Amino acid sequence: MDYSIKIGGEAGQGIQTIGNALGRVFARSGYHVFSHQDYESRVRGGHNFYQIRLSNQPLGVPGDAAHLVVVDSDEHDEEGHIVEDGATRKRMVDKRFRKLPLITNEIAPPELYGDHEARIVVVGWGSTYGVMKEAVDALAQSEKIAMLHFSEIFPLPDRAHFDYPAFLHQAQLALCIEHNATGQFSRLLRAETGFEFKATIHKYDGRPFTVEELTGEIHGHIGDI
Repeated sequence: MDYSIKIGGEAGQGIQTIGNALGRVFARSGYHVFSHQDYESRVRGGHNFYQIRLSNQPLGVPGDAAHLVVVDSDEHDEEGHIVEDGATRKRMVDKRFRKLPLITNEIAPPELYGDHEARIVVVGWGSTYGVMKEAVDALAQSEKIAMLHFSEIFPLPDRAHFDYPAFLHQAQLALCIEHNATGQFSRLLRAETGFEFKATIHKYDGRPFTVEELTGEIHGHIGDI
């Protein structure tokens, strides 16, 4: 038996506390437990994850054994030794690509929050979660609006459970909200799905969006349609 449990929520909701408590329960029940928190958002409302792995067999935990752990950024074989021959290089690349469909199946679809028949859809990933959600709540009184938030972006989630490009095409206005100057996520979505945003909102002064400025930016784009 070997299970992984992932707990997700907004920063400030006690995700780490819940994960620690659940891990202790499993450990006291006799399971071998390894838990860790993903890179956490420092912005209240940003998305956080806590992962727990439990098994009835001992787990290999990095840094918790006397064995040498070898990590490198060059091509390597299954034992972690650096290699330069073409045959091993090709074999290892093929091995990694065989894992991609399995990874894609495990990635959760983007979270849809708000009106499921929205005229306006704001799209983002990572730390934009909290502020986009608040902006949708603020604008929902006068607009049919929704948020589409991606927590994992490569590979993009499988569309079998939720055809998010089709949902975006149905909207009258889709806005991509990003904390960078070049529109990295909008360009990734265009390359992988063919969907192209007609409008984007970028902030890259090193500070997070406030609800007031984001709702103001969205209002400005709504006025253009």
